[in-house]
Amino acid sequence: MAFYTLQTDDNGSGIDASAWYASNKEKRDTEYTENDLLTASESYVNESEVAHAEADYTHYFLQGGSLSAGFRLNYARTDRRETRSDVEDSFLYDDYTAEIYADYRRKWSNVFSMAVGLSGEYDHAKGVQRSLSQTFRRNDWNLSPNASISFSLPRASQSLALEYSQYVSRPGVRDMNPFRIETSPSTYTTGNPALKNSRRYMLSLRYSLLNKIHAVARLVKDDNMAADYTFTDGQGKTVTTIGNLGDSRSFLFEAGYYDTFARFMRLSATVNLYYNNVHAWADGSNIGYSGWEVRQNTDLTFIIAPWNFKVDISNVLWGPSKSVTQTYKTRDFLDIGLTKYLANDVSLSLDIRNITNNRTAVSYSNADYGYSIRPENLGVSFEVKVSYMFGKRRVNAIADRSQSAGSEIAPGGR
Repeated sequence: MAFYTLQTDDNGSGIDASAWYASNKEKRDTEYTENDLLTASESYVNESEVAHAEADYTHYFLQGGSLSAGFRLNYARTDRRETRSDVEDSFLYDDYTAEIYADYRRKWSNVFSMAVGLSGEYDHAKGVQRSLSQTFRRNDWNLSPNASISFSLPRASQSLALEYSQYVSRPGVRDMNPFRIETSPSTYTTGNPALKNSRRYMLSLRYSLLNKIHAVARLVKDDNMAADYTFTDGQGKTVTTIGNLGDSRSFLFEAGYYDTFARFMRLSATVNLYYNNVHAWADGSNIGYSGWEVRQNTDLTFIIAPWNFKVDISNVLWGPSKSVTQTYKTRDFLDIGLTKYLANDVSLSLDIRNITNNRTAVSYSNADYGYSIRPENLGVSFEVKVSYMFGKRRVNAIADRSQSAGSEIAPGGR
C-alpha cells in the first residue's frame, strides 16, 4: 500500500491519494464418502488479485464547511478452476470499476450540521467460461445520491442524525458462472450471466449517548433482489440457479454498547432485530415471505503495549432466519485474530475463523423439490498476513512559510 498527502492552504485543504494491490491463492481438495466408501472427489483452486487507486481534493472554506471531490479506480480478477469427478469448471472473471464523487459538508452551529453528496459509477465486467467456450460482458452506469442532517446536544454527549443513501450491489463471481454442476443424477446447479444489479435505498435514524450507547432504526428498500431458486427443466431434472426475483421492504433496529477499559481492553456488543417483507416471484409463483430475525455481535480487543501485541475476539450469534428459498437454524461463529507489530511499520497477523466449527443447517422445500443439508465438518480456517505501510507527506511552499512564521502545521511523515 502507498499513500500521499499534499496540504494546499492553512485551513487544512489538500489532496489525498492512495493505491494498493493484493493477491491471494486458495487450494482445496475434498473427498465425499458414503458408508466409508469414496463416492466423489473435488479439487478447487482460486486465484484472485485486486488493484485499487483513489485520490480526492478537499477544500475547507473560511466561512465554514468543506467541499470534496475525487475518483476511485478498482480492478479485480478471479481465476477459478474446479474439478468434480473428472468434470472441469474453469472460469475467469475480470471486473473494472471507475467512480467519481463529490460531497459538501457544513456545520451551521454547535448543534446543527448537514451533508449532501453524489457519486457516479461505471462498471465493466467480462466473464470467460473456458470449459464451455463461452464469453459474456456486462456494462452499467449508476448514480447514487446521499444526504444527512445531524443534531448534537452537549448534555450527556447526545447526538441524533437522519440519513438517506443509495448504493448498488453487484452479483458475485460464482453467481455469474454459467457452468452446470451435477449435484445428483436428477439435480444440478448453475449461475446466471444475465443477472442484473440490485439497488438498495436506506433511510436511517441514529442516536448516541455518552459516545458509548447507540441505537439505529432503519428502513430499507431493495429492487431487483437476487436470490437462489429452483425449477424443473424440460428433461425432468431439478435446477438450482439465481435470478432477480423481486423486491423487499425491511425494518432494522440495532442497539449497541462500546467502551474502553483501563486503556488495554475494548468492548463492543450489538443486538440487531430485523423484520423482512419480501415480494418475489419465480416461474409465475409467489415465493415471498415475511418474518423477524435477531442477531448478536460481541467484539473484544486486548492491547498489550509492552509487547506491541493485539488480540481480537469476535462472536456472532444468529437466531433462526429465512431467505426466499431457504430456512436456516441458529448459527454461532467465533473468530480470533492475533497481531504483532514489528519495527519499520511491519506487522504480522494470524486470523483463526470458525473456531466453534459451526455447521449451518439449511433446508428448502416446494411442490417439486426439497432438501435438508447439514455439513459434517466445515473446519477451522487460518490466515497469515504480513503487512507493510509506506508513503510520504508533503506540505507546499505556502504552508512552509506559515510554519516558519509560527503557525502549527502537522509535521511530515508517512
